[in-house]
Amino acid sequence: MFQKADPKSLTLNPFSAVGDQWMLIAAGTPDRCNAMTASWGGLGVLWGVPMATCYIRPQRYTKEFVDGSGYFTLSFFDGKYRPQLSLCGTKSGRDVDKVKECGFTVAAGAGNAPYFEQADLVLVCRKRMAVPMDPALMPEDVKEKWYKGDWHTMYWGEIVEALEGRCAMDEAVAAIKQATRRYAKRQRTWFRRDGRIQWIDADGGDARAIADEILARLA
Repeated sequence: MFQKADPKSLTLNPFSAVGDQWMLIAAGTPDRCNAMTASWGGLGVLWGVPMATCYIRPQRYTKEFVDGSGYFTLSFFDGKYRPQLSLCGTKSGRDVDKVKECGFTVAAGAGNAPYFEQADLVLVCRKRMAVPMDPALMPEDVKEKWYKGDWHTMYWGEIVEALEGRCAMDEAVAAIKQATRRYAKRQRTWFRRDGRIQWIDADGGDARAIADEILARLA
């Protein structure tokens, strides 16, 4: 469950969150979207509003979705999802259904922008500007190290929603109760298939009598 947060209240360290832990850039709609892993980007303030930047090479399939949408999202995950982020960074959505392969659940943010319920933090961004990088303005060492003619496009997105993967106490209690009931139901279904298991009704019974019955059956 997600709660909206003020971007100014976030404790996210963009240097580690983006550069080390990576993020997913997603765009399109919940029904048809694509996502890619990114380790380049930034967060700050521009034109008086919280702003995110990200960079996408021309050959990336996600670029088609970002270019065709008014919104995109940046999703940040716990380290246990590192394999999924690796997949999204090495496989193309043209060849693989990344959402299915990763086991992600797609939800919709502002502007019907797609994001993933498994994320710890989601920034929903309204696309404000996109500018292809000009290689004539780049240092030669940067071009030699990072490019083979596939210059990034830089995207600026106004952060219109910050969604944190947390919930209020009463919501958490309700969710835990529901999950426990579902788990117990699955357990009962599983055990009932085993004819070796004997069931004893212990609801409201006398503890001593129940214990005696168990001992009798074990005898």
